[in-house]
Amino acid sequence: NTLKIFILCFWIPATILGKSLPVEIKKTNTYPELWVQGKPFFIHGAGFFYPRIPRDLWESSLKTSKELGINTIHLYIPWNWHESKEGELDIDGHTNPRKDILGLMQIISHLGLKAMIQPGPYICAEWKNGGYPDWLLKRPEYKMARRSIAEGRYPPLSSLQYSDPEIAAKAWMENKTHLKYTERWYKTIAEKIVKPFSWEKSGPIILVQVDDDQPAGNRTNGPYFWKYMKWLRDIFIKSGVSLPIILNPSETSVPALGNKDTSKPHLWIMAQWYQRFYGADLSTSSIILIEPSAEYLKTSPEFPPSIIEFYAGFFALEHNPYGMTTHPSNTLTASRTLFQNGLKGLVNYPLQDSLYPAGYEIPSTNPHYAWESALDVTGKKRDKARSVERNGNLLRAQGELLAASHEWADVGLINPVAALDLVHLSTTALEAVKTELKNLEQWAIEKQISTEFVDPHSQPLDQLMRYPILLEPLPSKFSLPPFSSQAQKKIREYTTRGGKVISLDPSTAEGKQTLSNLTIPRKLRTSGWIYGSELVSNLGSLPGGNRDKTQENYGFVMLTNLGASEIKTEVIATDPYDSQGVISLNTVKVPPHDSLCLPLRVRLSRLMHSSLPFLGDSDEIYSATAELSHSRAGENFFQLGFYAPSPMELKLHLKFPPLSISLNHKEFSDYSWDAESGFLTLQLPAGKSPDFLQSLLFLYASKPSPSLEIPLKQPSLAYEFPTQVNDLIRPDITLPSFPPLVLANVNRQNTIPLTLENPSDQKKSVSIQWSSPSLMFTSPPTTIDLKRHASKKLTFEVQALSDSPTHAATLALQSDNWTQEIPIQVLWISSHQSVGYSFDLDRDEKSEIILENAKLRVAVNPVAGGRITQMVSKENETNIVATPGMLRELFTLMEPLDTTWENQKLPSWTRSRTPGLNTRSYSVEKFSQNGPQANVTLSYQTRDVSHQGAQIKKTISLYPDSSATLVSYEVQVASGDANQEFKIHHVIYLDSGAKLRYGQNGKTQTESLEKDLNKDFSPDWIGIKNSDAEWAVDWSTATHVTLKAKKNYAVLEITLGKLPLSNKTYSYQLRYHYGPNAFKERRRASALE
Repeated sequence: NTLKIFILCFWIPATILGKSLPVEIKKTNTYPELWVQGKPFFIHGAGFFYPRIPRDLWESSLKTSKELGINTIHLYIPWNWHESKEGELDIDGHTNPRKDILGLMQIISHLGLKAMIQPGPYICAEWKNGGYPDWLLKRPEYKMARRSIAEGRYPPLSSLQYSDPEIAAKAWMENKTHLKYTERWYKTIAEKIVKPFSWEKSGPIILVQVDDDQPAGNRTNGPYFWKYMKWLRDIFIKSGVSLPIILNPSETSVPALGNKDTSKPHLWIMAQWYQRFYGADLSTSSIILIEPSAEYLKTSPEFPPSIIEFYAGFFALEHNPYGMTTHPSNTLTASRTLFQNGLKGLVNYPLQDSLYPAGYEIPSTNPHYAWESALDVTGKKRDKARSVERNGNLLRAQGELLAASHEWADVGLINPVAALDLVHLSTTALEAVKTELKNLEQWAIEKQISTEFVDPHSQPLDQLMRYPILLEPLPSKFSLPPFSSQAQKKIREYTTRGGKVISLDPSTAEGKQTLSNLTIPRKLRTSGWIYGSELVSNLGSLPGGNRDKTQENYGFVMLTNLGASEIKTEVIATDPYDSQGVISLNTVKVPPHDSLCLPLRVRLSRLMHSSLPFLGDSDEIYSATAELSHSRAGENFFQLGFYAPSPMELKLHLKFPPLSISLNHKEFSDYSWDAESGFLTLQLPAGKSPDFLQSLLFLYASKPSPSLEIPLKQPSLAYEFPTQVNDLIRPDITLPSFPPLVLANVNRQNTIPLTLENPSDQKKSVSIQWSSPSLMFTSPPTTIDLKRHASKKLTFEVQALSDSPTHAATLALQSDNWTQEIPIQVLWISSHQSVGYSFDLDRDEKSEIILENAKLRVAVNPVAGGRITQMVSKENETNIVATPGMLRELFTLMEPLDTTWENQKLPSWTRSRTPGLNTRSYSVEKFSQNGPQANVTLSYQTRDVSHQGAQIKKTISLYPDSSATLVSYEVQVASGDANQEFKIHHVIYLDSGAKLRYGQNGKTQTESLEKDLNKDFSPDWIGIKNSDAEWAVDWSTATHVTLKAKKNYAVLEITLGKLPLSNKTYSYQLRYHYGPNAFKERRRASALE
């Protein structure tokens, strides 16, 4: 049980005397590269929404992210989160631990991760008001309706930027209040976060983003847009920030515009890609929907192409507890499609699902920010994690090489949008130009011709000279304005230097004939169709796609199979050292929904970051038909690991043959050595499912290397409280309470059960001791022996010394030199009693109010619209309430929203949906914690209900030994209206066998919910029967009910009545039953009335 650490030093760190080398954008033979720590860097990032994740889970979640191969954390820093009140800044967590961004930076730095930060002022991110503080938006200069502020909508100008960025930017620059406070906010971020934690000062921050979703790649942007972008950038520069400044745009067709009308340093435009718009599953036909995202970016002459928001899916909308369901492999195939087109950075947005702190949702979301990500909110890995880890393994092993390589294109495709005079180009003609470019790209995909977009207006001539041929798609049906003078000049010079330009309309018969007659030498050839490309090192690149043999060259063959069947093909690649030479890979098999990155002529010294005496300078992986996933070296060995879903061939070029080879720790002999050529060829079987890993060790000496033997750190004890009360977010997701909330006296037995587990390899003697000021533990302190890898169930007798339902306690565990004190909250419910207590179940530092008896637990969140967030049957610990919640109040007549800015319409999606009072903070008027019943009365005075506001008061009650929850409403409007209605929304979970039951005209009706159902009716009561429990609700009065049932949830809206009279109090009552026999109990309760 020892860990052997070899004492070797292979490379010199790029940190000297505590100061790191700067983050730089360098060019190698016209190709831009991001350099970090003195070498090319491939961003493999994760959006980490720390305000939505409990503080105590930050470090464990980031550790798991790093295990998946993430190297960079993208942080959105919401202004309204850190300065919720004007002048009161919290970046250290003194008001809420989730605001401790200084601590977060220290965690990121400690884990050896990089960071890129986005401090807004607009962050989008489905966050309340896009990150702007409401105290600022309430100022008249922002022209924002109070209802829009209360509902969390984006500011008018942040909304207008999607449709008219020039007008929005001009208005921002004319708003002196905005400029003053934004500058103050940016300077605060620069001084307190960026500069102390910048890479140059050995911190993790390598990039800074300004604003969000600005359509920076839109050719129609005018001078005000770039003036505003420059102004935002310059605040950081004048504050002493020297890191690259980036934009995350909503439009990237011309990314070179990042340097338009701005002095250096230019803005680095990245991009976004979401699968939401392309259906649930990707297929071969989806390639044309993915590839352009990388192609447009590559036309930026100064910056490596990177996608800052990537996700194969989309988030859960306001009524849906589940994000968009897509095939888990889409994450791999979509990202690899981008990689093989030369992408040099990708941020998974997000990597982890999360939970909103109360009150920070927007109308299109619900408290669970669910994307069905690689990690759930607790940090647990899910199906998509395998795809992320595949990319992580690839980039850990070869990221530096991929960051300094490019797609070895056969031809260039001119992007006319970049060069045409858009002022004199109609919208119809512009769309036709984009269509023809897409058609030409689709033709190239089908013909397996590797292409890259070219921007003759913005790219320098030497970048055009990369390609022997340029194809120019121009629609013949439209009269197009000429290219810009500088584009024309560069094209003329390109042809003068030997380049060939072919103009055509791919949609015409003549254009199709031109393409069919075109002879284009291909860098990569296969015997059958597969989506493939060859990447080659930037070093050694010459004009026309030629190679400099005197330089170190390398390459990769990337093959992606988006289909449902395995593809078997012969592959012939071009030698990275010689554009006329070939390397045959023989047979390659690519499984369905999979992708392979195959190394070509990759030097072992580059993989090992070392010079080893038994390796020659030019020793290399000559070719492989499996994907290299890891490599390492010792004093007398080197090791290579491969992802090999099929039998593979590995060909090494070596100066010396190894003494022996082992495969997965067993001697391996299926190889041949040619001493004359120096080729070592190995034939390997496929790896074992599901990881398909094959690990080869090449040993060059019989004696082991000198090593230190250090005892492995033994894991501490694991503990579990079987009666712990948790946040049941979804049937498949549970967030453990912290500190643990533990239910005592279950089944009238005054005990606390505890399970201890010894995960170590050694026997442990464990001392257990309890302490509490309000509990008496009648079980004495005890010591138990736990065998290695064994667990033991214990029970401790306890008595409550007060009537309080909750009691603080401490469990002390001690073993050898290890001690742990565990704070817990003990929940005590006496028989035939209902209790109320406060506890922060979702861990956002805002406690829920919980009503509980022997049968039911009901959680209410006053700060999030007074919604019921949990209704749990304690017989089976199931929660019927979906994450959008129950008791979501709506009025049909509300104050109007701000739908325009100076007669300019805001995009409709920014002012759509009706969230009601979801994000409003209700006051607790009365809270009865025990007695004949437990109840809470909440109230809210709203001013944005038409006309002149409304007062809502609701009382939620729970009686002993009952499965019923009673809700009483008192509603008063200041100005009555015959069309004003008061409605209650509920979103509840359905399982696969769910049925709808309801009473109408004295009869009970039953309908299946196996298929989607939309129902508009007026029942007397309504219920849902799931396989494990029943839920029912009836009411004192209601005028209308609508039900929308989907696969695993249902939205129920009950219209309780009209509010025609001013200042009259309208009263309503609802009764909810939940449990194994809810329908029977509802009938019994109704019969007693």
